[in-house]
Amino acid sequence: MNIGRGALLDDAALCDALDAGRLGGAVLDVFPVEPLPQGHRIWRTRNLVATPHLSCDDPASYNDRSLAILTANLRAWRAGEALPNRVDPARGY
Repeated sequence: MNIGRGALLDDAALCDALDAGRLGGAVLDVFPVEPLPQGHRIWRTRNLVATPHLSCDDPASYNDRSLAILTANLRAWRAGEALPNRVDPARGY
């Protein structure tokens, strides 16, 4: 898991290790270039989870905001409606 700086990690070597099965999985929250370009190899690498640079935890608001987003998504899902907080690959997050 990398939540530090994108340049600290050799993302090509990571993708190679994941593709070869030498590593079981990885989570990246930071990248050398942000937003991560649409055609970047990270998007296609198995067992690699890319998150939209959100590894912060603001004690004053993060938990409340996160739960509000989760609740809104669950309500929409149960009602058969479009989720209000979907990832939009065209926008890069």
